[in-house]
Amino acid sequence: MPWIRHRRVLVITVVAAAVAVALSGCSGVRQVVSTIGHALEGSSLTPAVGECWQSTYAIAEQAATWSHGLPVQCTSSHESYTYDVPPIDHEFSGSWQEPGTDGQMRTDIADAAWETCWNRIGDIFPTLDDKQHLLYVGYYLPSLAAWDKGARWVRCDISLIQIGSTLAAPRLARLPASIRTLIAVDEKTPEKLELCIDTKDPSATAGPLDAPGATYADCTGEPQWRQGNYDFLPGDSTATYPDDATIQAFIDTTCGTDPEGWFAYNPSQDTWDGGDREVDCWVVQGGAAHA
Repeated sequence: MPWIRHRRVLVITVVAAAVAVALSGCSGVRQVVSTIGHALEGSSLTPAVGECWQSTYAIAEQAATWSHGLPVQCTSSHESYTYDVPPIDHEFSGSWQEPGTDGQMRTDIADAAWETCWNRIGDIFPTLDDKQHLLYVGYYLPSLAAWDKGARWVRCDISLIQIGSTLAAPRLARLPASIRTLIAVDEKTPEKLELCIDTKDPSATAGPLDAPGATYADCTGEPQWRQGNYDFLPGDSTATYPDDATIQAFIDTTCGTDPEGWFAYNPSQDTWDGGDREVDCWVVQGGAAHA
């Protein structure tokens, strides 16, 4: 869902030197799921831009439709904000539910919903780049009943990962009363939204996404790990998984040479077969972990 991408298998290399939404503020806010709560479950009513919702990371990551309460006032505590409710960019027939599952979204529909919301995030955060961030995009479909009646919207929500929470159990941060505040952060101090990580491994030999107890860190401080460059290995959906030498050469070109060292994540055979082509480079700061 998000574009904090908790994925991938380990790395190949370690060089050891070692969210406009309704800018008005918040009439409501939608949650990280799909419909507008129990009251509207099963209806064809469309959620509204600018609604605010109380949510958790688990809800945001797992829910396909919303069934976790009504929107709240944006001046009260909330963790999710609805920035758009566009029609899904593709046409689909049949249920959105994967056959044989209990509420799991079909892959083709999930991909289209994500693409639809991602394509609109730049309307709210125009200066946001395409790197990983603490911002979390959630997308939610109409209920199964509403979908069967022809509803084809997708609710696009923005949340923020809480600094200090762990990668193993992320928490969502409380959002400001006005989404303009978050937009201003992106425009004036974008590093506050960038993805940095601290671990308890002073040797920095384990990658930031693999170290036990790794936590989200403040990039404006002195984080141990900071995301560096990234790029995509060439190859369409029919391409054969590249050999180690090819991947290593691509990593060397993408990550380059840094005096403090870097750690690269690349697709595994399994993620490659699922369409993953991304190589992420992480730069270790000073070569020492923060306790």
